[in-house]
Amino acid sequence: MALVGNIGLSWGGADGTNRAGRIASNQNFEIRINDITLLFKGQEFCVRFFYNIPAGTDSELKVYQLRTRIVPNQERLEEGDNFFTKDGEWREARINAHGWDTADLVIAGRTGPNTPYIAIDQIQVQRSLCKDIQF
Repeated sequence: MALVGNIGLSWGGADGTNRAGRIASNQNFEIRINDITLLFKGQEFCVRFFYNIPAGTDSELKVYQLRTRIVPNQERLEEGDNFFTKDGEWREARINAHGWDTADLVIAGRTGPNTPYIAIDQIQVQRSLCKDIQF
């Protein structure tokens, strides 16, 4: 796994956990699980995590696979910014994806100058469609 950007820890995560990853104002960030397809090549998998984005902010959040053996590298969007609710509450994201050949799984985004933070907690990836998994 690779982290890019200024991702700190904050108190008060989702589901009563005591910490969450927090991206401060006016930052770009990327959480990358390298070579996810080594585990899930040709299979469906579920990406699940909790997020918290304040209402009325100029932030962006997306989940995609970055196909790394294609020149130039190619993004395959799983869910874009419109999928994520911005209301200052902890929300659960469940995203179905397909294990493409040679790809990294990326949760990325940015906080704008008027965004106090984006928080992310409890990232899980499991082999199955999300509807078939009991969390």
